[in-house]
Amino acid sequence: MYRRRTDKTSAQDEEVREHTTKHEWIQCMTEFKRLVFEAEANYPMPPGTKISEMLEPIQIAIIDDGVDMKDLDYHFTGGRSFCVRSEHRGLLDPYYMSRTGRGTIMAKNVHLMCPHASLFILRLEDTPSEDGTKLNITARSAAKAIRAAIVQGVQIISMSWTIDPPKDDRERQDLENAVVEAANASILMFCSARDKGAHNAPTYPSKATGKIFTIGAANSSGASVDYVSNASELSYTFPGDKVEVDSGPTRGTGPEIVDGSSVATALAAGLAALILYCIQVRIFLAKDSEKQKAREAYRKVKLHEGMVKAFDAIETNQREQSQVSQGLGGFWEMC
Repeated sequence: MYRRRTDKTSAQDEEVREHTTKHEWIQCMTEFKRLVFEAEANYPMPPGTKISEMLEPIQIAIIDDGVDMKDLDYHFTGGRSFCVRSEHRGLLDPYYMSRTGRGTIMAKNVHLMCPHASLFILRLEDTPSEDGTKLNITARSAAKAIRAAIVQGVQIISMSWTIDPPKDDRERQDLENAVVEAANASILMFCSARDKGAHNAPTYPSKATGKIFTIGAANSSGASVDYVSNASELSYTFPGDKVEVDSGPTRGTGPEIVDGSSVATALAAGLAALILYCIQVRIFLAKDSEKQKAREAYRKVKLHEGMVKAFDAIETNQREQSQVSQGLGGFWEMC
């Protein structure tokens, strides 16, 4: 992850890195995650019990176009759909299927960062654009989905999309209110930057509150990619350029290559879940004299301001990828 990176390196340098370097940040985080889970597995526990089963479940709401659950052996806690198939018959498109596959990709990226997280799937309503070339998310379904996540009691909401301010004032206000309600419920919210280059008009859900992480796509060198709009308004950038994603067992093909701030947003939400999980493990393993400090760290990091501090502790300079491991050490000092 990178903090508000807006400057660009030379095009020639970027082209060389692009063809020779995978995202070292993802590789480093994968190794860190492996070490955490390996240490957890080797900790002496009564037969038949696991540390992960003793911790508070970490639940992430993925608000998107559904998730193809049949392809994924993840922990799902259910979901809801707000995508109307037939209004007069009261039919909805199911949340356990994805129209475009995008929601499935987002679930995979969240799971990549934190396999122990539970996923609650909320499917948005999407309607064809006027020219029929794309699908537009409806603000009313986004507001309903956010409120459903609040009722479910999730700790994190991942929203890998943007919505232009609705023309209908009531719809706009309802969406804005829903985002604010989630912020007031101390839910960590992650949303995408607009991927339309110089188009700098504010979008929802990021426009509704300052207590939301707006995530942009970065390439393997850490530079914000050219198509990310309004880079100065980003909270952080995460890998979002030529990111490898497992295609799933039913396809029998190699990894998919995906791009965009939507991918970066899912990775950011997954990192937040991993941070919460690590602190819970720290609480479980701490000596009695240290448990209270760890509990206080957990209480703080579940808040937006606390997660900002955690992210800042592990951010890496775009030219010094090795600083990721140093940053992880800084994160652990917080606990």
